Amino acid sequence: MLAPLIALAVTILLNVGLYVVMGHDPVTVIYAMLLEPFISWSSFSEVLLKTGPLLFIAQGLAIGFRAKIFNIGAEGQFILGAIFASAIPIWYPQAEGAWIWPAMLFCGAIGGALWASITAFWRARLNANEILVSLMLSLVASQLLYYLLLGPWKDPNGSIFRSR
Repeated sequence: MLAPLIALAVTILLNVGLYVVMGHDPVTVIYAMLLEPFISWSSFSEVLLKTGPLLFIAQGLAIGFRAKIFNIGAEGQFILGAIFASAIPIWYPQAEGAWIWPAMLFCGAIGGALWASITAFWRARLNANEILVSLMLSLVASQLLYYLLLGPWKDPNGSIFRSR
């Protein structure tokens, strides 16, 4: 029970030292990181918003780790899942109905599974290290997301009107 408290104390001390070296006020930074997220419901809801997906990723990774499969590319799989799920409202912005959320969930699961299957393919065919492959694919996934956000998905409705 003492180990986590010691780890927290050492982390805070190292961070304080780092902020001093960088020229930042450590009290302001620690306040912003440790206290500010819990002061109001609005800021705490942001913490919950960011925590939810990470908990889902952790649950999926725990299953793989128990099977002795080390997948550190879950971020890339999450990104591809988000891209696939986001395609529905981007391609069909006027769509309404109860089918949208289940369809987005289904598409997100398909996108993440397809991205993970690339790592599985290289592991099964060439005995490639799944840690390295999944890590590198995470970088590719983030670049694909940047491409979509700065290119074709930047203003999909405007491009529809320009093409006519």
